[in-house]
Amino acid sequence: MPDLRLTHTIDLIADDGSRTIQRLGEVASYASAELVFKQAAIEWPRGRILWRHGARILCDSGSGRRDAP
Repeated sequence: MPDLRLTHTIDLIADDGSRTIQRLGEVASYASAELVFKQAAIEWPRGRILWRHGARILCDSGSGRRDAP
């Protein structure tokens, strides 16, 4: 079970992962974060989108990594 005290952040990042280009969302719930991530993937199909919960990476569209429950 994720720690609900931490914030979910969704960022558009540089292709090499070196920096955040734009913060797309910062939400408290998993469900809201999932919606923001899916919408971002539609709006930026070629962009690299990173979804974090605290320091843990839940999903990275650039690498195909998905650790979200």
